[in-house]
Parts: sequence; structure tokens; C-alpha cells
Amino acid sequence: MNKKISKLPISKKQTAKKKTIETLRLKYPRIERSCKEFQPIPPEEEKYYWAPDGKQVLRLTDTLAHEGYQEFATVELSSLVEVKLTQVIYRTLKAIYGLPDIIAGWRGKKFTSAEGKPSIYMCPIEWGYLLEGEDGCIFDIFSRCRDHEPHITLWLSDTDTSSDLPVGTRKGFNEFLVQFSELAKRIDNEYSIKNETKEISKFANNLYYQNIQSAKDIVQLADEVVPVLDRTQDNLWAGGRRYEAFDQWRKKSLFYVSSILFSLMALEGFINLLYKFFLLSKYSHEPFKRLTEKGDLDLRILHLPIYCKCFSNASIAPDSPLYEKLTAIRKFRNDLVHANITEENEGYVMMEDMFFFEYNPLFHTSLRTRRKKKPHTQQLAFGKGNAIWMVQRVEEIVNDIISEMDEGCKSWVRTWINAGRIAWIPGSEDYKYLSSLNQGWEVVETIAWQETLNGNGIE
Repeated sequence: MNKKISKLPISKKQTAKKKTIETLRLKYPRIERSCKEFQPIPPEEEKYYWAPDGKQVLRLTDTLAHEGYQEFATVELSSLVEVKLTQVIYRTLKAIYGLPDIIAGWRGKKFTSAEGKPSIYMCPIEWGYLLEGEDGCIFDIFSRCRDHEPHITLWLSDTDTSSDLPVGTRKGFNEFLVQFSELAKRIDNEYSIKNETKEISKFANNLYYQNIQSAKDIVQLADEVVPVLDRTQDNLWAGGRRYEAFDQWRKKSLFYVSSILFSLMALEGFINLLYKFFLLSKYSHEPFKRLTEKGDLDLRILHLPIYCKCFSNASIAPDSPLYEKLTAIRKFRNDLVHANITEENEGYVMMEDMFFFEYNPLFHTSLRTRRKKKPHTQQLAFGKGNAIWMVQRVEEIVNDIISEMDEGCKSWVRTWINAGRIAWIPGSEDYKYLSSLNQGWEVVETIAWQETLNGNGIE
């Protein structure tokens, strides 16, 4: 039985909120856009957007530049107001002015309205508001592609040729920001992240991509710096300053050691992501975390088919080619990370006829040839070839693991493997839909890295 609920008295806070909304709406009224034409986005921008197969992304034609206005400045709105959460900023604008204009989107199916008029559904991607400021200034507030930070552009009349904001415009804009901030803080107090995130898609930073790309970037950075250190080393040798020249090797190796560490972090980050997304719920409890989160990397990879879904037909075993590649870097990783005293970090001093002779396993030719196909473990020996070798091995292991996955999961992982972020829905196994969420976030690797690979082996 429905009960009649009496109207609650409006509190002072609600009254102040309502008053601020009315003040902003009247003092800075919304402007109706004169042009409502949509045009296809330029081809070079298509990779930043996503639309279903066969759908074209369209953007509203911007006519302000042709209607007697000039752009003064564009900044992120969150940098000007006290509230930083972009959804709260959006809700504040919506509370004042209602739903925004659609700035960009893709066209859906045609349908007929109740009045019998044909309509085309527009799936929105970007939104915006045009507001009237002081002295003919226009506040253009909008979102940009997948950058969810709202921006604001101040448009001034073409007749205003000053390099600074007019006094009246500046005062009006500051008043708008103060009142908007006060209202946004009130709305922020009503915002509950726990309620907002129920049954909603999330994103995770792609720790694999960020680290493997950093490994490549450092190698490219070394290409610019190492030649300078080489020249310094040559000058020191020529001047008889042997030990100072020798120290240049250490400085050069810093880049390659860093690159190798980033590659190793990338591999571990990838395994962490797989356990994050695919771990079976029955293994999510504390006792299992000793292996799924804290176990040795090789054991965590071996146990992927046991603890994770999406590996129903996987053959990750100690005698598999994948595991052989892993063991090739496992000992090296442990020696490097734990600073183990390996053979290459020890030397021999011999005495003959009262003279001293030094032999180093790393630099003495007869001993060095035994290790030419293995990564060095002494920092001074790390070169460009070592860093590239590690990047390639990590990428091979990652690709081998992906190839062992079930088809749906495999397709989804490949949509984000080269992206900075990963869109996902906790508990969802609709990998076709999850794949669609990730399209548009892929980052295209630079040609420079491919050029770096050419002609480089293990040094």
C-alpha cells in the first residue's frame, strides 16, 4: 500500500543551493547554438574516438570564429574551481542549465516519434554549454574526446583588440567561478563514490604498457646521451686519466640498467593484471594470495591455468617453450634486483716476477666469449644490446601467454595491450563488449623504436 509522504521543509542549505542556481542561471544565461550541423571528424582524429562498426563520428560545426568572436584562452575548468572531480562539475552545470548540448557523437537508428516525425538517435561522445558572460564575452564549456576534464574557452568580440581581459569581463568571470565553486562544493558533499561505482565500468592503468614503453624510451634517450659520454671517455683516456675514463662505463650503463628494470617490471605488471581480471573468486581469499600476489614470478605464471579463468586449454608447463624463455631471464633478474655477487663481479689478481696482473671474467677475451649469448650481470657491461634483448624477451613471453588464452579473453587483452588504460567491468565476462570499451585508447608505438631494433644484437 502506497503511503502519502508529506513534503519535507526545505533546509537552509537547500534554500541557499536553489538560490545560487537561480542567480547563475539568470546572470550567466545559456546561449542557444545558432548552428546545429554535424560534420564528420577529420581522418587523423578518428583513432581517438570509438564508434560501432560502420558508424561515423560526427562533430557539431563551431561557428563562433565566424560570428564576430575571437578565442582569448582555453583552460581546464577544474584548475579554476575548488572542486576537482569532473563528474561533480558536470552535475553542477546540469543542475543550473539542464542537459548539455551534444558536441560530438555517432548516429544510431532512425525511429519515429509519438508525433509521427522521423528522428535519428545521436549517441553522445562530447558535451558542452555556451553561456553569456559580461560585456559580450562567451563562456564555452566543453569536454574533449576521451579527456573527461571539462575545458572552458573565453570568446571575446572581434572589436576588442586588447591583450588582456577587459575589466568588466574579468570581474564577471571571477564572480562566476566563485559562485560556481560554492555550488559545486554543495553538490560534492552529496556525492558518494561508493554509490556511484556500483555496477559500473572501471579503468585500470596498464602497468605493462607504461613500463615496457618506458624501457624503450630510455634506450632512445641513451642514443642521444651516450655519444657525449663516449667523447668524454676518449678524451680522458687520451689524457691518461684511466680511472675517470673507466667510470664513464658506469654512467653509460645507468640508462640500460634502468631500461632492463622497466622491462622486468612490465612483465610482472602484466601478470598482476591477469590475476586482477581473471582470478577465480574461490581463490581470492587471503591464503591463496601467498602465491597469486606474493609468489615468485615463474610460479605465478605456471599457476595461471589453475587460478584464473580464460586458460582452459593452456599448456604452461616447466617443459614448455614459454617457460624456457622465462628461465632465461629469471636468474638474471634475481642477480640484478638483489645485487648478487656473480662471477662477472669478481676478478683475479696474479703475481709473477714481482709484477701484478689483473684478470677480469667480464673483460678478458677467453672468458668473455663463453658468455656472449647470455645477458651480462655486471652493471659496467650493460649496453644497448642487453636492454633491447630484455624488451624482446618480455614481449615474446607476454605474447606467448596471450596465445594460450581462450579466444574471447585473448581478443579483449589484445585491445588494451598497447594502451595506457584498460576499461573493464568487475565480474563481467562479456569480452566482446569489454573490447569495445577499450577501442580508441590504443597507443601507436613510435617508428623510432623499430629503427632502434635494426642491426642491434646482444653486446
